[in-house]
Order: sequence, then structure tokens, then C-alpha cells
Amino acid sequence: MAAIIAANAGRLHTTGGAFVALKGGPMNWDQIEKNLGMHFDIRPRPIGLFNPDSLWALGQVDKSDRTLELSNIETGHALRLHGDAIKGFLHNAQARNRGYLQLRVQVIVEDCNIRCEPLP
Repeated sequence: MAAIIAANAGRLHTTGGAFVALKGGPMNWDQIEKNLGMHFDIRPRPIGLFNPDSLWALGQVDKSDRTLELSNIETGHALRLHGDAIKGFLHNAQARNRGYLQLRVQVIVEDCNIRCEPLP
């Protein structure tokens, strides 16, 4: 299952925290869970958003299901991704509490709906 999607969950609050880049190997779900509220730029950029560079906040992490939930800061769209859909996380050294989330799927936003398709 590449991605599990949930639309229109409410906005999430922001908390502090550091994040580390994941280089190869399995994802460190314990480390991810410590960074709830961190803001991410998604790559590739989502299609269909008025502002494709808008930030997403890490909302929930379920280590047993290997899923995490992101919420768009501007629109409130919510997206639940399985670990297989995530290529990696990179910390943005120039911005506190911010990083890049590189995906193996393309996020597509259409009005109130959000979906993912695998990248070629």
C-alpha cells in the first residue's frame, strides 16, 4: 500500500524539535515521532495547490502501522502516508523547525480532495 490518504483534518499546532537526515536503510520511526509539529516542504511539489511551496506540518506518527500524517499549514488538507511512500527527510539547516520531505509519490490536491500517485 503506497499511501493512505485522509482529507480535511483540522490544522495542527507547531512544536519545536530538531530533525536529522535519513541516509539509506530503514526509516527511524522513533526519531520521526520526536519531531511532531515540524514543518516540511514536500518534494516533488504538490500539484493543484495555489501555493505549491506551502508548508506541511507533521501531525501524527503511528510506528506500528508505519504511517505518518501531514497537514498543510495554509489549506488544512491532511495526508496520511505509509512509510513506503517516503524516500527521506532532510533537515533545513537555514530554517529552525523546518525540513524537506522527499516522497516516492506525487501529491495531487483537487479542491477538498487529496490523493497520491506513484512517480514514474
